[in-house]
Amino acid sequence: GGGSIEDLWGFNEMPVIQAIYDSKIPVITAIGHETDYTISDYVSDLRAPTPTAAAELATPHKDNLLKTIDESIKQMDYKIASLFGELKTKLVYLDQRLDRLSPDIKLENLKTDLKRMETNLHQLMQYQIESKRNEIDKFKHQMRSPEDRIKSLIDKRENLDMRLRRNIEQLASRKTYQFEILKTALSALNPLALMDKGFAVVSKENKVITSIKQIELNETISVRLKDGKLDAKIIHKEGE
Repeated sequence: GGGSIEDLWGFNEMPVIQAIYDSKIPVITAIGHETDYTISDYVSDLRAPTPTAAAELATPHKDNLLKTIDESIKQMDYKIASLFGELKTKLVYLDQRLDRLSPDIKLENLKTDLKRMETNLHQLMQYQIESKRNEIDKFKHQMRSPEDRIKSLIDKRENLDMRLRRNIEQLASRKTYQFEILKTALSALNPLALMDKGFAVVSKENKVITSIKQIELNETISVRLKDGKLDAKIIHKEGE
């Protein structure tokens, strides 16, 4: 903060100069005042004209921190939207395959795909929450001093932390609800669910029968019900 040459001479001594030079932690000096220079000012990482200026140089700007948070939230929204776009595309694709697969294979594939989608969604949410937590901890570490200004910034930072967590939880809840709706709709297409209403799957030699033209009298067919399977012999057929 300034002083006479005698007051400042200690900062020209070799032990002090060497300690600043060897420091692994960045050093900002504000020893003199405006035009006062010492040798320590030349070996430090950065010189400030006054202690106040040194505090400003060492403190992150609040607007930059808020901008970083906003950008992180936008990136998170984009990634989540992309994931649900992928899920929607996959559901459409699975629906198109329903007519080409046997009931057992359809059901097993649907279960596998739904499980994978649930796992991916959970991992994405955990990654986003952990990433935001690490950023917040990093900002808090940078904002420890000077005490008065930093304390105010930390308080604001904690409020932003709570808002961010609340927004992430609300978004996760909303997206999970939408996913459950899609999952329920897809489950309604499950042939085994239709069997609960009295429908059955008729096949011959492991091929699904959809027309009486595919079978002849005295042939044996398999009938799949909800609780088992039975074999039947054709003794009569009548077309519409």
